[in-house]
Amino acid sequence: MKLLEEQRRLNWLRNYSDSIVKRLDSDDLTEGAAWELLTEAKLKILERFPNSDDEYHLIYERRFRRV
Repeated sequence: MKLLEEQRRLNWLRNYSDSIVKRLDSDDLTEGAAWELLTEAKLKILERFPNSDDEYHLIYERRFRRV
């Protein structure tokens, strides 16, 4: 049961981060709107994965900034 729940959480994270990258890449966002989107994404990710600030900065923040 725990493994299934962890898999669901990881699937959500992958899908959510992919959707953020797509929005950053395809939407005509102002710089302010892009930063707002990134702030919202960080909050949502860390809400689902508490105490994962370091992992967020190492993986997702870098991924989002490359776009």
